[in-house]
Amino acid sequence: MSELAIDVEDFWRRLDSLRKAWNDGRGPDGLWKGADALVVDSGGKDDEAVYKRSGSLQLWLLGYEFTDTVLVFCNRSVHALTTNKKIAMLEPLNSAEAASVELVFH
Repeated sequence: MSELAIDVEDFWRRLDSLRKAWNDGRGPDGLWKGADALVVDSGGKDDEAVYKRSGSLQLWLLGYEFTDTVLVFCNRSVHALTTNKKIAMLEPLNSAEAASVELVFH
């Protein structure tokens, strides 16, 4: 079985797209209403949930759904609170040339 890998180029391109949409809509009348951070909590695995927005965001951004993971998007950093195994999958993203913000793992 091959090891799972996140597409580094896709991740940074999509993260930059998300950050641009967030920054463009951060004014008091914008979509994000001046939010300083975006928090996405995926929760645990729930076989009965047909559609979870957090899972959809993770699939779009990472190519995989990471259960039991919290992502916190800040202006200059993204924090991931998750297991050591998932952190090992995410760590290569930090060394990418396209890295536009710091990734912090907890």
